[in-house]
Amino acid sequence: MKPVGLTRAEEALQERREERVRVVAPQGAVRCQVNVGDGCVAAAVYRVVWKDGQETPACADCALQARQQLPGAIIRVELITSVDKR
Repeated sequence: MKPVGLTRAEEALQERREERVRVVAPQGAVRCQVNVGDGCVAAAVYRVVWKDGQETPACADCALQARQQLPGAIIRVELITSVDKR
């Protein structure tokens, strides 16, 4: 018989995610535009490159969530290294 629900490790990870507060991006900074779940207001530190060639600025949390939830749609996730105001 398989257990129902989350394991202790999964519950702890979920609680840590809920405890984290996303810091609002400072004015002039590139904001996350992935919008996985609720609208994100964090500063973008990654660029998600989709199969169709589109690039979307993303914070670390949204880039990770997008990679987990949409594995076939993403080509790569790149660290934004230059000042890029898209």
